[in-house]
Amino acid sequence: MRELFLCAPVSKNGGEVINKQDHLLCYVLEGGKNAGKKVEITNQFGKFVLAIGGTNQLCVPSLKKVL
Repeated sequence: MRELFLCAPVSKNGGEVINKQDHLLCYVLEGGKNAGKKVEITNQFGKFVLAIGGTNQLCVPSLKKVL
């Protein structure tokens, strides 16, 4: 696996960042299978129907230390 990107914690609607230490580090995966399914997702941006394809990345909770 190789690193793809680091997701930093942010505030929602101008609110306080709850866990400033919590980040997600995302990795590229090879050879993911296509699930061939659809799912309905609901979040703060609305409701969406998504086709689930092959897995191509994995994001895990990580701690960041500035060097």
